[in-house]
Amino acid sequence: MTAGIWDWHLITDNVVSIMKFGSTFLGRNRLAGRIILIFIWCAMVPIIVLSFLSYQHVTDQLYQQSQRRLKQSTKTLGMTVYERLLLLETGMKIIASVYKVNKDAALQIQPEKAENRVEANFISMAAVTDQDEITRIYGNVKNVPKLTPAENEHIHSGKTILITDTRSKPYARLFMVRGIDPDVPENGKLVGEINTPYLWGIGHVNSLPPFVELTVMDHARNLLISSITVPEDFIKKIKYQARESSSFQLEWESSGTTYLSTAWSIFLKPGFHIPEWTIIMTQSKKEIFAPVADVQNSFLMVVFASLLSVTLLSIYYIRKSLAPIEKLKKGTVQIANGDYKSMIIVKTGDEIENLAESFNTMARQLGRQFGMLNTITDIANAVLSLTETEKIIGTTLSRMQEVFPCDQVIICLKDTEKLQSMTAYTGRGQGKPPQKNTGIEVCPEDHRLLTDNPDFLLFYLQDDIPSFIRNFDHDDLKLYLVLPILTDGVLSGLIAAGYTKPGDINMKEIPQYRQLTDQVAVALSNAKLINDLKRLNLGALTALARTVDAKSPWTAGHSERVTELSVNVGRMLNLAPAQLEILTRAALLHDIGKIGVPAQILDKKDKLDNEEFARIQMHSRIGARILEPIAAYKDAIPIVLQHHERFDGSGYPNGLCGETITLGARIIAVCDVFDAMASDRPYRKSIPRENVIDLITKESGRQFDPIVVEAFLKIVTPENTGNN
Repeated sequence: MTAGIWDWHLITDNVVSIMKFGSTFLGRNRLAGRIILIFIWCAMVPIIVLSFLSYQHVTDQLYQQSQRRLKQSTKTLGMTVYERLLLLETGMKIIASVYKVNKDAALQIQPEKAENRVEANFISMAAVTDQDEITRIYGNVKNVPKLTPAENEHIHSGKTILITDTRSKPYARLFMVRGIDPDVPENGKLVGEINTPYLWGIGHVNSLPPFVELTVMDHARNLLISSITVPEDFIKKIKYQARESSSFQLEWESSGTTYLSTAWSIFLKPGFHIPEWTIIMTQSKKEIFAPVADVQNSFLMVVFASLLSVTLLSIYYIRKSLAPIEKLKKGTVQIANGDYKSMIIVKTGDEIENLAESFNTMARQLGRQFGMLNTITDIANAVLSLTETEKIIGTTLSRMQEVFPCDQVIICLKDTEKLQSMTAYTGRGQGKPPQKNTGIEVCPEDHRLLTDNPDFLLFYLQDDIPSFIRNFDHDDLKLYLVLPILTDGVLSGLIAAGYTKPGDINMKEIPQYRQLTDQVAVALSNAKLINDLKRLNLGALTALARTVDAKSPWTAGHSERVTELSVNVGRMLNLAPAQLEILTRAALLHDIGKIGVPAQILDKKDKLDNEEFARIQMHSRIGARILEPIAAYKDAIPIVLQHHERFDGSGYPNGLCGETITLGARIIAVCDVFDAMASDRPYRKSIPRENVIDLITKESGRQFDPIVVEAFLKIVTPENTGNN
């Protein structure tokens, strides 16, 4: 049973090797690796178990057959040996009868020519008298054994005896002795030395089975013959077993080789005066299981071929089946990287194809959702960065349809003066200003309806629709989605999306629409707040300017007129809105320093003396100092300080010239002189407009910046006066 142990280890090694091959072949796909291992184990465990059981069964059967065959061969050989003894005895009887009748004829026997005669199976034969006189019949009889009285008595009874000489090597010598004439013991006896190779069947005609060793022991367990070296332990086992049974089997080991031996005893006491011989046939287990080697190799080939086939087929079909999963895996990576447009094409006709279709649907939905969120974020960032209501509305209308799959978008804002009225803005395409429609009435019931449903409302045009929707340009629209705009819970407007196909609206996406509407509401609220702050700031500045101008009845309205004219010149020079705002602040406050100038100086009708004129010149510095604590007016302070500087450098307070003078100061310098000269003063009457314009024109490049004068003239000349 141990002959195949190493081979089964070899099978296991092959299984592991092929599994490693499968794992390497499948690369990093751990799912495929697990499936292939399951396939292999599910296929190979039954094959291996079946092969092992079959191998074990075949081995057991072969071993049992070998036991039976060896036992049968031992018995057959024992019976053959006994039959040969009988033949030898018969031959000796024949020779004895011939010797008794004709001694000379017996002496002429030539066994070497008696090819098939029994006499040829004796090495030598002689006649021996009771006085130990030996008459050679043929051959050379050496060391004729002495007979005991019991043996002589057995011979005198007409029987034959066997005598063994175990001292001879390599085989024991065997003698057969029989009386020549049992009735006349004095005639002596025949003594023949048996040809042992013939007796044991190991001569030139070997009757032993192949790879079988022969051992024969006498009753004293002396070796008569042994073709194999037997250890002392083996002889002891034979002695022990022989006492228990005349036929037995045993296993024994010598020099690392295991043997199976079968013994069968021949009872010779009645016929040949010796108790028994034990015939032992031995065969190594290696030789017994030699036929299994071919079967074992076949099993190995079958197992290995089955394993290889299962592995390769499993790898092929599993890889083929898992290829769509690899595609799905790549698709998830693409989605993770933000690519929602790559579709997965799988044509397997099974659930994996359905999974791929569901995956593509999910990718499209995710792409739309993320695209919508990104667009909403972009629009929200855009509108939240704006501070002008008109621009917020324009941006929202131009991009709203990137989010709303609708056919029309309208934004309505409540009028600040007429609370029951709205102004509607309708988008007219990218880059075009929205169409504005004022005076859309909102009745109290509709106002309450919008306030009570702050998330959204749906209006089908075939139904009874609110009053404000009736004023919209419906075209072929069938449905309006209305999203109220609430500020602190108060209705401030709405966004209406019109649909020609009601089925285009996706109710699941309304929360995103609501989110965008809320962002627009925040932007509009911020714009309103900023506009209110600007109006408040401008009003405060205007009030302050009027306070300064009111100090003298001669300068009433001067700062506001200078501001208006300066802003128009700034626009003519293409100043940015932020610069125009700074210019507005500076123009309104350019004379704020006159607060520090006494009224009697401002209203003096006579010419000012040097001290009084110096006090007047201080007003620009005083104004700059007054504004210093206000950080928001930081950019206006240089303009206030420099508005009396001259382009040629002869002005005050610092004698700056050219473009070192702030542009705003250069603009106000022109506009301030124009309004002052065109207005009455306590020391003179107003100068005609044309004369003032001529004077300013002449002072271009000296007192005034030529570029500013050129822009100024475009505004105040008669041909442009009507347009400004």
